[in-house]
Amino acid sequence: MTETPPTLKQLISESIDSEAPDDVLYRFVSAVRSPYEVADCEQQAVILLINFSVKRESVNNPLDRQEAIHHLAEKDFQLVKRFSDSIRGRHTHNIKWPLSFLRGNLFQRLPYDEHDPYVHSGSVNLSKRFGYAQNAANIKACKGLLAEFLYRGKLTSMLEEVQAGTDLGSRFMAFLEESIEHSEHNRKSHEESRGQKAKPEEILEELYITISELPTQAFPEVATHPQIFAFTEPGEPELLLSPVAHTGMMREIHIRLSECESWQRAGMRAGSKNDIHTYGDLISDAGGYLHTLKALPPIEKKGEFRRLIDQLTILGHLYDTRSIKHYLLKIGGQYVDESTGEVRNWTDFRENKWVKSECSKVIHQLFRNYRKLMFYLRLGRKIPNRCQTVIDKSEAQRILTTLQTTYTSETIKKIIGEAVPKLVSALQQLADHEDLPLTDFHQKALEHAIINYFRSE
Repeated sequence: MTETPPTLKQLISESIDSEAPDDVLYRFVSAVRSPYEVADCEQQAVILLINFSVKRESVNNPLDRQEAIHHLAEKDFQLVKRFSDSIRGRHTHNIKWPLSFLRGNLFQRLPYDEHDPYVHSGSVNLSKRFGYAQNAANIKACKGLLAEFLYRGKLTSMLEEVQAGTDLGSRFMAFLEESIEHSEHNRKSHEESRGQKAKPEEILEELYITISELPTQAFPEVATHPQIFAFTEPGEPELLLSPVAHTGMMREIHIRLSECESWQRAGMRAGSKNDIHTYGDLISDAGGYLHTLKALPPIEKKGEFRRLIDQLTILGHLYDTRSIKHYLLKIGGQYVDESTGEVRNWTDFRENKWVKSECSKVIHQLFRNYRKLMFYLRLGRKIPNRCQTVIDKSEAQRILTTLQTTYTSETIKKIIGEAVPKLVSALQQLADHEDLPLTDFHQKALEHAIINYFRSE
């Protein structure tokens, strides 16, 4: 079932009740946010695209129409000139990542299947398709034409709308024309410097020509760039290999990992705080810190399989309760209410989400030895017969040590019946030793974390 995309109307409504409305509204043009549907908010969309094309500190009210006209006209229509310049920097693959000194743009069509549920270079049309990473001065200006949104269910940008001559594109160009007509200051400036500077009408005409001259087919049939190599025989389809990441895939992964547990992702920081804009609009909007997949491949460790088997034989289980002390202390602890100074327990409803997050980490640690065992079983190792007697004593252990088990509600219930008492016992010992509170709330949270853990397996 397809989820209903967020709408600009909802975003504007959210900004009204927010203490930081500018930050809320900026999500509309942010490269690290999912696209918003702009139907029924076309005028507001145009205004936001223009106002957020200048530095954030220069924007007083992002939804103010007159402010947008002012930003277009100031400094001899510098923003309109930057709109033209930003078109030259759009790309599908960001060659400046991770080497910001590289030059050039790379466009290449990738195979795309809209029904593909996986994130890879052929499924990134789900969100970001184009990025900008040429001139750092135009990082903000590129928002006006290249920021992507949904219009009546179709993923698009103002550049595409203007190029296609749609009503929305015409509305955007009409707004730019209006800024010329209503700018008395610029008319006087033009009269004083006639023959010395380009007329505002000429600047706008240059933008329109630049857009109109773009090829209808945005992607060339053959990618040509020094960093692209084709290892194929004459007459065979080209096989393109590139060390350059696809901007859309980078963005899609970042967005999806933003809502994941921290242990499922890694982070990559580009440059310093002062030069992150040289890497393009995606890295700029991410604050220089992009979420990336954390995929450390498991490796065989000498003696590890033997140690797992020994633990299974002696203890009768592989639950790793020693490594979860840090997390158990946090979910069993207290906090100081900043508003009252009162010491309170982590059991209030408003803290549920935090406690659930910590419980998820506890469960991930608790079952990590079972994940190690599955790795060795997939390599072809066999559990020795001397362990089988121990495993047969517990149905939960039989489930956990069987390769390719499907976890049903019934099997998860059996695992909970064995694992939770051991967890609660470990938590109770910590509670007694550290003088921490322990409630039924914590036990229920741990049970839910186990359910979520095995449902995601």
